[in-house]
Amino acid sequence: MKWPFLFLFISSQVFAYDAYESRGTRKPVCDPSYLELQNLPPLRDQGAIGICYSFSSLLLLEHLKCSQATDPQKCYAQNRASAVDLTKFYKGKEYNQISVGGEPEKLLKNFSQTRSAVNDACTYFDAWARLPYSQPFEDFFHQMKTDLNSGFSDSMLTCHAEDMASQNMGNVQELLSLMNTSRNLKVEELRSKFLYKKNCQDPNISFPTYDLHRYPSYGSQANNDGILKFVKGNLEQQQPVEVSFCAEKNSDGQCYYHSTTIVGMRNVCDATGCNVQYRLQNSYGKTWQDNHDDGWVNTKVINQSIISTSQLSLTSISPKGTKPNTQTSYQQHQKIPFKVAAQTPLSSQNRFGSSQCYVELPDIGQ
Repeated sequence: MKWPFLFLFISSQVFAYDAYESRGTRKPVCDPSYLELQNLPPLRDQGAIGICYSFSSLLLLEHLKCSQATDPQKCYAQNRASAVDLTKFYKGKEYNQISVGGEPEKLLKNFSQTRSAVNDACTYFDAWARLPYSQPFEDFFHQMKTDLNSGFSDSMLTCHAEDMASQNMGNVQELLSLMNTSRNLKVEELRSKFLYKKNCQDPNISFPTYDLHRYPSYGSQANNDGILKFVKGNLEQQQPVEVSFCAEKNSDGQCYYHSTTIVGMRNVCDATGCNVQYRLQNSYGKTWQDNHDDGWVNTKVINQSIISTSQLSLTSISPKGTKPNTQTSYQQHQKIPFKVAAQTPLSSQNRFGSSQCYVELPDIGQ
């Protein structure tokens, strides 16, 4: 099933539905179940291009390849694969199609056969993200395909060629010629025709073999405890988790789905009670992270979206022959778990659950 995956822009038709929910007055507490992955890949930004499923899949692959390297950040810099190229594995590389909207589990399953992706330097993702288009088209190439289907002449198509030329994707005449020979292509094939740089010599990026995991299993119903257990079991094994969920709703209640990655979890509390948060590394760049407490968001709406929508799941990958910790359990606090010391910072040595640790932020209230 092809999901209407969320773009970066926030539609004016979105009503009171907050998938992320800030923590409000609740503060992090000393938490035996606190987990947060280190040595993460650099943030990426999908802009207004709806390939979040490729970016979340790519984070899992990059983390698997580089997180345990001697210098993880150097490894990430030297092995920057293309999210554009990775989208082709959603339907199968042999189809040569770049899809807006897709499913990470299917992409990762197909990718596991070859585990090689084109270098990011060999594709025009940044240019794609800057190319203009109008609503309700998915992107620039969707709008261009509509014009090609309408039989527009070269003079009327020149504006599209000029837009691409302004992004250094070729000269106007070459681009016009390529457009005219591409009239019979599907829009997914059209993207593939234009988004690769000619004669690029940068090497492909290879990834280790891996096993694929999902929750819930096929034919099973997700529940909140199972979701928390799956996330914790992966984080304990130093594995991020891809999650797809309803991120926006329009006035008719239609969901717009988004895929991102969970890289941490914790409890937050105030005098009235506690709730669990995930730390997300989202494909919306630094501004989104800064505006959402560095990615710490409430689990409630995300988990409920998975529970109430049978096609949604969580996905992870692990080194071949390994699996998440299935014997774990997650302790969700119902109240502040012990007397706290206001103004006392949480030290690095006791951050993961020492009986002597305190609240991370002051003025939690009792």
